[in-house]
Amino acid sequence: MLNIKIDTQGLNKLQKHIEIVEQLLKIKNDKNFQQFLQEKVMEVVKRITNERLVGGTSNDEEIDLYKNSHHIEETDNGFILYNDAKIPADKYNTIPFNTSGYPNGMFSIALAFEYGTGVIGIMTGNSKSWNYNDINSSKSKNRKGQMWYLPKNVYGESGILYSGYMGFEIYRYTEIECKARMSEWVNEYLSKEVQ
Repeated sequence: MLNIKIDTQGLNKLQKHIEIVEQLLKIKNDKNFQQFLQEKVMEVVKRITNERLVGGTSNDEEIDLYKNSHHIEETDNGFILYNDAKIPADKYNTIPFNTSGYPNGMFSIALAFEYGTGVIGIMTGNSKSWNYNDINSSKSKNRKGQMWYLPKNVYGESGILYSGYMGFEIYRYTEIECKARMSEWVNEYLSKEVQ
């Protein structure tokens, strides 16, 4: 509730509140505010990326690619934050690999890091052909999660290991934090703009 006294000091206070309301009405289309928000969102996604994207994969090159692939695209009513990190789908295959199931033959690192990757043993359809090997206690610092393997002779080899990792959910956590901090950011911006 706004308590205004009818005197010079009270009217000055009312004028200040009117200016704040006018600023709030214009803020959605304010390019400076949009730029301010973009910077805040980019700071959050970079920090969360550095905090969460650790120890899940041994492909440091892809981690660096992902970290450098956050982008902002301006739209008519705001902006979109996205990551477009991709690698050739057959980059790590030593045997011929059909990449026709991948758009333009590319594998999305961004989606893999967000949602996780790897096929779990139970999805092979053969309950007697696979076993789990918990590698959370592995001495390898770059491998975490479950690894499944084919203990029987499959495709001419036995004991082939297949691994995956849980999603890091970087963009989900970014969304949660940005929503939680939006009022703080609006107040920070207004405190600089409305004197």
